[in-house]
Amino acid sequence: MSIHTVGGVDITDYVRRELADTDPADYELTDAAFNDWLAHAVRVYSNHKPYIKEATITHVEDQDIYALPSDFLWMLDCQYRLDFDTDVYAPMEETTLAGYTTYDWPALDLIRRSLRLAYDNIGRGHWEVITCRVSYTSGKYLIIYPAPNDSVNTFTIRYACAHPLSGTDYHTIPPAHATCFAELLVAAGLRRRASQFLTQPMDYDAGQTRVRRGSAVEILYKQAEKREAAVWNGLRSPTIAVG
Repeated sequence: MSIHTVGGVDITDYVRRELADTDPADYELTDAAFNDWLAHAVRVYSNHKPYIKEATITHVEDQDIYALPSDFLWMLDCQYRLDFDTDVYAPMEETTLAGYTTYDWPALDLIRRSLRLAYDNIGRGHWEVITCRVSYTSGKYLIIYPAPNDSVNTFTIRYACAHPLSGTDYHTIPPAHATCFAELLVAAGLRRRASQFLTQPMDYDAGQTRVRRGSAVEILYKQAEKREAAVWNGLRSPTIAVG
Protein backbone atom coordinates (compact mmCIF):
# COMPACT_ATOMS: atom_id res chain seq x y z
CA MET A 1 0.00 0.00 0.00
CA SER A 2 1.06 3.60 -0.55
CA ILE A 3 -0.39 7.00 0.23
CA HIS A 4 -3.11 7.87 -2.29
CA THR A 5 -2.30 10.55 -4.82
CA VAL A 6 -4.24 13.80 -5.23
CA GLY A 7 -4.87 14.98 -8.77
CA GLY A 8 -2.17 12.54 -9.87
CA VAL A 9 0.40 14.15 -7.56
CA ASP A 10 2.38 11.95 -5.14
CA ILE A 11 2.63 13.75 -1.78
CA THR A 12 4.27 10.88 0.13
CA ASP A 13 7.88 12.12 0.24
CA TYR A 14 6.93 15.63 1.34
CA VAL A 15 4.66 14.42 4.15
CA ARG A 16 7.17 11.93 5.55
CA ARG A 17 10.06 14.43 5.35
CA GLU A 18 8.06 17.05 7.24
CA LEU A 19 7.30 14.51 9.96
CA ALA A 20 10.85 13.11 10.00
CA ASP A 21 9.39 9.65 9.34
CA THR A 22 11.56 8.54 6.42
CA ASP A 23 12.88 5.11 7.41
CA PRO A 24 10.97 2.53 5.30
CA ALA A 25 12.11 -0.24 7.60
CA ASP A 26 10.57 1.38 10.67
CA TYR A 27 7.83 3.88 9.75
CA GLU A 28 6.14 5.46 12.75
CA LEU A 29 3.02 6.22 10.70
CA THR A 30 1.52 3.69 8.28
CA ASP A 31 0.25 4.42 4.78
CA ALA A 32 -3.15 3.12 5.91
CA ALA A 33 -3.32 5.79 8.62
CA PHE A 34 -2.38 8.49 6.11
CA ASN A 35 -5.08 7.28 3.71
CA ASP A 36 -7.72 7.42 6.46
CA TRP A 37 -6.70 10.98 7.28
CA LEU A 38 -6.65 11.86 3.58
CA ALA A 39 -10.19 10.52 3.09
CA HIS A 40 -11.39 12.72 5.97
CA ALA A 41 -9.59 15.75 4.55
CA VAL A 42 -11.22 15.19 1.15
CA ARG A 43 -14.68 15.10 2.75
CA VAL A 44 -14.02 18.41 4.52
CA TYR A 45 -12.47 19.88 1.35
CA SER A 46 -15.58 18.89 -0.59
CA ASN A 47 -17.63 21.23 1.61
CA HIS A 48 -15.58 24.10 0.16
CA LYS A 49 -14.80 22.79 -3.33
CA PRO A 50 -17.35 20.06 -4.12
CA TYR A 51 -17.44 17.71 -7.05
CA ILE A 52 -20.50 18.49 -9.21
CA LYS A 53 -22.64 15.74 -10.70
CA GLU A 54 -25.89 15.48 -12.65
CA ALA A 55 -28.56 12.85 -12.17
CA THR A 56 -31.87 12.10 -13.83
CA ILE A 57 -34.86 11.41 -11.59
CA THR A 58 -37.87 9.56 -12.96
CA HIS A 59 -41.11 10.80 -11.45
CA VAL A 60 -44.55 9.26 -11.59
CA GLU A 61 -48.00 10.71 -11.25
CA ASP A 62 -49.04 11.81 -7.73
CA GLN A 63 -45.69 10.78 -6.14
CA ASP A 64 -43.90 13.68 -4.47
CA ILE A 65 -40.99 12.08 -2.52
CA TYR A 66 -37.91 10.61 -4.24
CA ALA A 67 -34.65 9.21 -2.89
CA LEU A 68 -31.55 11.24 -3.70
CA PRO A 69 -28.20 9.66 -4.73
CA SER A 70 -26.19 8.19 -1.86
CA ASP A 71 -23.30 10.63 -2.45
CA PHE A 72 -25.58 13.71 -2.36
CA LEU A 73 -24.32 16.64 -0.24
CA TRP A 74 -26.51 19.56 -1.32
CA MET A 75 -28.61 20.68 -4.26
CA LEU A 76 -27.35 23.13 -6.87
CA ASP A 77 -30.19 22.99 -9.39
CA CYS A 78 -33.45 21.06 -9.64
CA GLN A 79 -35.13 21.30 -13.04
CA TYR A 80 -38.50 19.94 -12.01
CA ARG A 81 -41.35 21.60 -13.88
CA LEU A 82 -45.06 21.06 -14.06
CA ASP A 83 -46.50 19.63 -17.26
CA PHE A 84 -48.44 22.35 -19.08
CA ASP A 85 -50.08 22.34 -22.49
CA THR A 86 -47.55 23.98 -24.80
CA ASP A 87 -50.40 25.29 -26.99
CA VAL A 88 -50.72 28.10 -24.45
CA TYR A 89 -47.88 29.75 -26.34
CA ALA A 90 -49.93 29.95 -29.53
CA PRO A 91 -51.69 33.28 -28.74
CA MET A 92 -48.32 34.82 -27.96
CA GLU A 93 -46.63 34.13 -31.29
CA GLU A 94 -45.16 37.04 -33.20
CA THR A 95 -47.92 36.80 -35.83
CA THR A 96 -50.66 37.63 -33.33
CA LEU A 97 -51.69 40.63 -35.43
CA ALA A 98 -52.02 39.93 -39.12
CA GLY A 99 -49.35 41.66 -41.16
CA TYR A 100 -47.31 42.75 -38.11
CA THR A 101 -44.76 41.28 -35.73
CA THR A 102 -44.67 42.20 -32.08
CA TYR A 103 -41.22 43.64 -32.64
CA ASP A 104 -42.90 46.35 -34.69
CA TRP A 105 -44.97 47.22 -31.65
CA PRO A 106 -42.80 47.72 -28.53
CA ALA A 107 -45.80 47.67 -26.21
CA LEU A 108 -47.07 44.36 -27.66
CA ASP A 109 -43.60 42.87 -27.46
CA LEU A 110 -43.40 43.86 -23.79
CA ILE A 111 -46.78 42.21 -23.12
CA ARG A 112 -45.72 39.06 -24.96
CA ARG A 113 -42.48 38.84 -22.97
CA SER A 114 -44.35 39.40 -19.70
CA LEU A 115 -46.80 36.61 -20.53
CA ARG A 116 -43.98 34.22 -21.36
CA LEU A 117 -42.24 35.07 -18.06
CA ALA A 118 -45.46 34.55 -16.13
CA TYR A 119 -46.00 31.21 -17.87
CA ASP A 120 -42.46 30.16 -17.03
CA ASN A 121 -42.90 31.10 -13.36
CA ILE A 122 -46.21 29.24 -13.07
CA GLY A 123 -44.72 26.13 -14.66
CA ARG A 124 -41.69 26.06 -12.39
CA GLY A 125 -42.11 23.40 -9.72
CA HIS A 126 -40.88 23.75 -6.16
CA TRP A 127 -38.63 21.39 -4.24
CA GLU A 128 -37.13 20.75 -0.83
CA VAL A 129 -34.44 18.38 0.45
CA ILE A 130 -35.13 16.46 3.66
CA THR A 131 -32.87 14.09 5.58
CA CYS A 132 -35.41 11.35 6.22
CA ARG A 133 -38.99 10.43 5.46
CA VAL A 134 -39.86 9.17 8.92
CA SER A 135 -37.97 9.08 12.21
CA TYR A 136 -36.62 5.56 11.79
CA THR A 137 -35.15 5.95 8.27
CA SER A 138 -32.00 7.64 7.07
CA GLY A 139 -30.78 9.13 3.83
CA LYS A 140 -31.72 12.23 1.88
CA TYR A 141 -34.91 12.68 -0.08
CA LEU A 142 -36.32 15.22 -2.49
CA ILE A 143 -39.86 16.53 -2.12
CA ILE A 144 -41.33 18.11 -5.25
CA TYR A 145 -44.61 20.01 -5.17
CA PRO A 146 -47.15 20.09 -6.47
CA ALA A 147 -46.91 16.37 -7.09
CA PRO A 148 -46.52 15.49 -10.79
CA ASN A 149 -49.82 15.52 -12.63
CA ASP A 150 -48.65 13.48 -15.60
CA SER A 151 -47.49 9.93 -16.24
CA VAL A 152 -43.89 8.69 -15.93
CA ASN A 153 -41.42 11.43 -16.89
CA THR A 154 -37.93 12.64 -15.97
CA PHE A 155 -36.14 15.75 -14.78
CA THR A 156 -32.50 16.60 -14.05
CA ILE A 157 -30.79 17.68 -10.85
CA ARG A 158 -27.29 19.05 -10.32
CA TYR A 159 -25.79 18.43 -6.92
CA ALA A 160 -22.58 18.64 -4.90
CA CYS A 161 -20.84 15.53 -3.66
CA ALA A 162 -17.48 14.50 -2.19
CA HIS A 163 -14.60 13.96 -4.58
CA PRO A 164 -14.37 10.24 -5.35
CA LEU A 165 -11.34 7.99 -4.99
CA SER A 166 -10.62 6.24 -8.29
CA GLY A 167 -8.20 3.41 -7.69
CA THR A 168 -5.47 5.14 -5.68
CA ASP A 169 -6.04 8.70 -6.92
CA TYR A 170 -8.46 11.52 -6.13
CA HIS A 171 -8.45 12.43 -9.81
CA THR A 172 -11.17 15.11 -9.70
CA ILE A 173 -9.19 17.37 -7.35
CA PRO A 174 -6.99 19.92 -9.16
CA PRO A 175 -3.28 19.00 -8.98
CA ALA A 176 -2.59 22.52 -7.70
CA HIS A 177 -4.43 21.61 -4.48
CA ALA A 178 -2.25 18.57 -3.77
CA THR A 179 -0.02 20.72 -1.57
CA CYS A 180 -3.06 21.56 0.58
CA PHE A 181 -3.60 17.89 1.35
CA ALA A 182 0.08 17.36 2.03
CA GLU A 183 -0.13 20.08 4.70
CA LEU A 184 -3.28 18.56 6.18
CA LEU A 185 -1.62 15.13 6.44
CA VAL A 186 1.40 16.67 8.17
CA ALA A 187 -0.98 18.39 10.59
CA ALA A 188 -2.75 15.08 11.25
CA GLY A 189 0.60 13.43 11.98
CA LEU A 190 1.52 16.19 14.43
CA ARG A 191 -1.81 15.83 16.21
CA ARG A 192 -1.27 12.07 16.52
CA ARG A 193 2.10 12.63 18.18
CA ALA A 194 0.57 15.14 20.56
CA SER A 195 -2.15 12.63 21.48
CA GLN A 196 0.48 9.97 22.10
CA PHE A 197 2.32 12.29 24.46
CA LEU A 198 -0.89 12.88 26.39
CA THR A 199 -1.22 9.15 27.11
CA GLN A 200 2.37 8.83 28.33
CA PRO A 201 4.07 10.17 31.48
CA MET A 202 4.50 13.92 31.19
CA ASP A 203 7.28 14.38 33.73
CA TYR A 204 9.68 11.57 34.65
CA ASP A 205 13.31 10.63 35.17
CA ALA A 206 15.09 8.62 32.48
CA GLY A 207 18.29 7.69 34.28
CA GLN A 208 20.02 10.97 35.03
CA THR A 209 17.89 12.86 32.49
CA ARG A 210 14.79 14.76 33.49
CA VAL A 211 12.12 14.52 30.77
CA ARG A 212 9.25 16.99 30.52
CA ARG A 213 6.77 16.73 27.64
CA GLY A 214 4.05 19.20 28.56
CA SER A 215 5.42 22.00 26.37
CA ALA A 216 5.98 19.59 23.45
CA VAL A 217 2.27 18.73 23.31
CA GLU A 218 1.28 22.38 23.13
CA ILE A 219 3.85 23.09 20.43
CA LEU A 220 2.68 20.15 18.31
CA TYR A 221 -0.97 21.25 18.51
CA LYS A 222 -0.07 24.82 17.60
CA GLN A 223 1.96 23.67 14.60
CA ALA A 224 -0.94 21.49 13.43
CA GLU A 225 -3.46 24.31 13.85
CA LYS A 226 -1.23 26.75 11.96
CA ARG A 227 -0.89 24.42 8.96
CA GLU A 228 -4.63 23.63 8.89
CA ALA A 229 -5.63 27.29 9.18
CA ALA A 230 -3.34 28.24 6.29
CA VAL A 231 -4.96 25.58 4.07
CA TRP A 232 -8.60 26.40 4.82
CA ASN A 233 -8.07 30.16 4.71
CA GLY A 234 -6.36 29.80 1.36
CA LEU A 235 -9.19 27.72 -0.08
CA ARG A 236 -11.81 30.21 1.10
CA SER A 237 -10.01 33.16 -0.49
CA PRO A 238 -10.95 34.11 -4.05
CA THR A 239 -8.38 33.57 -6.77
CA ILE A 240 -7.33 36.84 -8.43
CA ALA A 241 -5.30 36.96 -11.62
CA VAL A 242 -3.84 40.09 -13.17
CA GLY A 243 -3.15 40.08 -16.88
